[in-house]
Amino acid sequence: MELHEALLRVRFDVRLIDWHLNQGLITKGDLEKFINALPDSSGSAVPLNLETRGGDDVDLDS
Repeated sequence: MELHEALLRVRFDVRLIDWHLNQGLITKGDLEKFINALPDSSGSAVPLNLETRGGDDVDLDS
């Protein structure tokens, strides 16, 4: 993979978005377009229960 291709792959990496915006490598419009083009994967989400751990009740207030 060439450097240019590698840089394109990380252009919208969440860890680098702010840096790319500040450097002028992407615009807010580019970011909005990218986000709007992402597929909706909410159908594969798994519910998370923070009230219990390993079947035992956990006191989250302490």
